[in-house]
Amino acid sequence: MYKYKFLLFFFLLSGYRSIRANEFVQIFVGEQINEDTLALPGAAVYWEKNQVGAIANEQGWAELPCIGEYPARLIVAFIGYHTDTITVVNHEIPQYVFLLPDNTLSEVEIKAQRDAGFIQYLNPIKTEVITGDEFRKAACCNLSESFQTNATVDVGYSDAVTGAKEITMLGLDGVYVNMLVENLPLFRGLVQTNGLEYIQAPWMESVSVSKGISPVRNGYEGLTGAINVKYKEPFEAEKLFVDLFLNHQGRAELFITSGQKINEKNGNVVFLNGSFNRARWDKNQDGFLDNPLTSMFSVMDRYNFRSKKTELQIGIKYLFEDRLGGEMAFDMREHKGTTEQYGFGSKTNRMEAFIKNGIFIGDKEFQSLGIQLSSAYHNTLSFYGLQQYEGKQTNVNLNIVYENIIKTTNHKMAAGFSTVYDQIDESIDTFKISRLNVNPGVFAEYTYKYLDKLTLMLGCRVDYQKDFKFIASPRLHVRYAPIENTTIRMNAGRGWRISNPLMENSALLTSAKTFSIDEQVGKEAGWNYGFGIIQDFAIRGKSGYINAEYFRTDFTQQTIADVDQGDNKIHVYNLKGKSFSNSFMFELKFEPVKNLEWKFAYRLEDVQSDMHGVLLPKFMLQRHKGVWTTSYKIADKGWEFNLINILHGKHRLALEEIHNPITHEIDYVQKFSPIYFQMNVQVKKTIKSWEFYFGADNLTNFRQKMPILHSEAPFGTMFDATQVWGPINGAIAYGGIRFKLN
Repeated sequence: MYKYKFLLFFFLLSGYRSIRANEFVQIFVGEQINEDTLALPGAAVYWEKNQVGAIANEQGWAELPCIGEYPARLIVAFIGYHTDTITVVNHEIPQYVFLLPDNTLSEVEIKAQRDAGFIQYLNPIKTEVITGDEFRKAACCNLSESFQTNATVDVGYSDAVTGAKEITMLGLDGVYVNMLVENLPLFRGLVQTNGLEYIQAPWMESVSVSKGISPVRNGYEGLTGAINVKYKEPFEAEKLFVDLFLNHQGRAELFITSGQKINEKNGNVVFLNGSFNRARWDKNQDGFLDNPLTSMFSVMDRYNFRSKKTELQIGIKYLFEDRLGGEMAFDMREHKGTTEQYGFGSKTNRMEAFIKNGIFIGDKEFQSLGIQLSSAYHNTLSFYGLQQYEGKQTNVNLNIVYENIIKTTNHKMAAGFSTVYDQIDESIDTFKISRLNVNPGVFAEYTYKYLDKLTLMLGCRVDYQKDFKFIASPRLHVRYAPIENTTIRMNAGRGWRISNPLMENSALLTSAKTFSIDEQVGKEAGWNYGFGIIQDFAIRGKSGYINAEYFRTDFTQQTIADVDQGDNKIHVYNLKGKSFSNSFMFELKFEPVKNLEWKFAYRLEDVQSDMHGVLLPKFMLQRHKGVWTTSYKIADKGWEFNLINILHGKHRLALEEIHNPITHEIDYVQKFSPIYFQMNVQVKKTIKSWEFYFGADNLTNFRQKMPILHSEAPFGTMFDATQVWGPINGAIAYGGIRFKLN
């Protein structure tokens, strides 16, 4: 047993030494069981002569730098199997090694610690992975609450009536982020209004946040990055997982997960969620509910099939949500459609389905074909005071990707075809917009990799849109590690999208302003550039990193929703002039002492656009933000303590009209919200299969005093619930219980 522990320790820590050739030899490590072959990921392979080694990936393949002199002896080892030695005569021919189980091995114990949030080291795109352990450091029931410890993504209320939340990344709205579920574009169109709350955190295995232009295989959008949600898989999901959440304001959430491993090839997992908030609160005494009354139910089933040559995944999800907000005394039966009380209501039905099939072609594990098909139907019927809104969307996405290597794994290629079908129908009272988009496209991507030092990913896609014809989107990503523990990333590329001005600005309906579509709008396009450097280090054996990065986005076409013209209208028109975003972030993470983790982050964003001839900062954008998180564990006692401190910078509010007594003209003055500080705390105790947690959000009890302007006259011309820059609620206490049966 000690021999195998030593071998594993040695190979995991061993690095590449000098080599005389830049090529690789490919080795497949597996076990032969009857007529089936089982890959052995994690197996160690190394040259007997110089001890240069590598580890097999999830498919059982390892890439080993060529030794330069042949024949050469290659040693293959894996815990629980007999070590084998083969002789390599020609490095251009893939080597296949089948190990025999070591039945004399009685027990092997491997312990490792994975950070709750980490940056993918080898990915040429800056990608931070937030795991379930990181979600549970805060009051996290859905995707909108998953970013409390993350400085990259901001989540805030779009208004003070509907309770809808929206994200910003690199200083721009979430519509410029490629929102993916299982790498599928299920999160697009009308769902973006309230959709962050439609993805349940206890169902998620992880969330990957990628900054900068997305890869071409993920579509023509993703100008500022991508957020990909990965649900728990049937083979890894708990047999039973239950999470019950309550807070002192009456919000209750119940999550149930049940995974069934039918056999080695078939697995299924069922997800259930019920969410309720029926308590009426008005702590700021403005006559309006601080939170809308909500009821939501969702169910999802996910099936997986795995074999030697293929993997099939099928999923289906249904969700229903009912929201009711407005004045405290509002009653649907008495006041809807009248001016006696202001009310908001929304009912949403949503259905999603997807099929993913990956096929290995021939005998080569590097050659594969992936087929992804997803579909969603979304229907929302809402009212905002006297205004009626209805939105319907049918969306279908098809993506076919072929992948292979070019001689060696140093050179990889991917090519494919995708198409997007979108039928969107929207109406506000008698004003209607109907649009059908069918956008087919082709793409190709080449990746060059040299050891762990350099990765270059070059791609381009060409899509067809009926109004704008053929649109090209070239994209480049580079990762370079000049010295040990230092990683540099660069990216540049073009992205575009079709705007939905009504849906994307529906929060503005909670004001007295009316929409004015000044001209035909549609396509938005721009370029994104990024540069970042990460330096890893160790203090007393504990790892940490320093990260600094800068991203810029330049729009060539953009749809502007202008609320600053002083005529009580929302003017929608095409960009005339400049529109850009600059985003800088610095981050430090380390462990000062054992079991104590600190993470500091500071972010500065400068976003400006030309509006009616004036270059103005983005409306309601937070220019500065600072985050300091502390996590402390007493592992042997089952205790965990988490503290999140957030410093919020100023937000640019709507322009204020000032009468100039000298010129007798109207001047417009910029106004900004104050700086404020928030603190969230949580304590967690684990006892075998049970987990108990309690905490408080906004412990400083900071609250925006007037989130709704002129709330006393909700049907007047000055009513405005859209300038929300701070918490509407004060301190919120919560608690919950989790049970896990593996």
